[in-house]
Amino acid sequence: MAAAKIGKGIVLSTLILTVANLINRLLGFGYRIYMSNLLGPEGMGLFQLIMPVYALAWSISCSGFTTSVSKLVAAEKAKGQTGNMGRILKQALAITTALGLILTIALFFLSDYLAITMFRDERLSMALKILSLSFPFMAAGR
Repeated sequence: MAAAKIGKGIVLSTLILTVANLINRLLGFGYRIYMSNLLGPEGMGLFQLIMPVYALAWSISCSGFTTSVSKLVAAEKAKGQTGNMGRILKQALAITTALGLILTIALFFLSDYLAITMFRDERLSMALKILSLSFPFMAAGR
């Protein structure tokens, strides 16, 4: 009886996650079409050049923190020590935000150098500076 109930819960959870992922992909697909029409081929090319920088910054600043915080908070809740849960969250938020700020400062001041030497396109300098300003918010929001 209990196994059947667990099985139904897993199927329902899987179905919900599948539908949510499908909606997310459809929205992303529509967004890409809109952005492509708005920016044109040259703008999309520049956008595609800076996206790996964004992905790398995300990986450095907050990649494993979500899983770690979830595990630590679950362990504290299981022990009945809910007072530590807020402390864990605050510490993780402080660390990820600090990493985001460090990345912001580094990329902001290195954007000219990277645009010219690594990407070989001066037009990316301003895009990299603007992108760098999002890192603390991205890290804190994750």
